[in-house]
Amino acid sequence: NLLVANMDLILAYPIEEIAFIGFFMMNVQYQNKGIGSNIIEDTCNYLKQLGYKKVRLGVDKENPQSYAFWLKNGFCVISKDLYILMELIL
Repeated sequence: NLLVANMDLILAYPIEEIAFIGFFMMNVQYQNKGIGSNIIEDTCNYLKQLGYKKVRLGVDKENPQSYAFWLKNGFCVISKDLYILMELIL
């Protein structure tokens, strides 16, 4: 049994209409196949159906692969501090 992906999703954080992805990691065997993007797209579509307006997440500045993944999936930078805060409007 291989774990394909692991996601930590925090609902209604920091406010009611925002969901926050605290953690998302794909098993290396499943990377670069579009599976992660499909998971994020399906998750965001479901969150929109539930009434959420935005999805946010933080990216470590020293993780360019993760940053590129989120940009490719439509997330935009909203602030840069200790981490890069990114957001997708649903």
